Amino acid sequence: MKCFYHDNPEAVAQCVHCGKGLCRECAERRTPCLCDDCYSFLNRKKMDEEQRQLEEEQAAAQEAYDEMKRAFFKRLAIGVAVMFFSFSLTLKGLPDSAAEQILLFVCCIWNIGTAFGWNALSSIRRQSDTLVFGTIVFWIIVYTLKAALSMMIGFPCFLFSVGKLMREKKNAERTSDDMLLP
Repeated sequence: MKCFYHDNPEAVAQCVHCGKGLCRECAERRTPCLCDDCYSFLNRKKMDEEQRQLEEEQAAAQEAYDEMKRAFFKRLAIGVAVMFFSFSLTLKGLPDSAAEQILLFVCCIWNIGTAFGWNALSSIRRQSDTLVFGTIVFWIIVYTLKAALSMMIGFPCFLFSVGKLMREKKNAERTSDDMLLP
């Protein structure tokens, strides 16, 4: 058998992919022994697979970011609604002094975070997976305590959610940039 690529030399090996005869010069180019056509084909196939995998990673990162963004803005809307509801019950007008205005601003921010605190406490409850039977008074006390704790931890949870959303956005952009590299 002669070398597929050269006329004179005898074949000393075969392409492991297609079986073409290869001379010593052609056989020593690559390990495992591959002809030029099969090497190009397999290399292109590998690059296509890597590109598909990068596209899947980018789509998954973008989907995770979009889901996190939807959840963030949903909680933010609930927090704003809680803020307006609580202040509609308590405020008769806008405060006059600067100290009262600052206090009102802090209360607004704290009330907005309530939905984030409630979500954090709910995720802890989901992880514990406990079901307790109790009277209606028991559940009123539980949810009143949960609401109070939500207000206390709400603002830090809000800040944590903002940071998490920014990290997820950066991750989605990074995977998108990885696709642009050759």
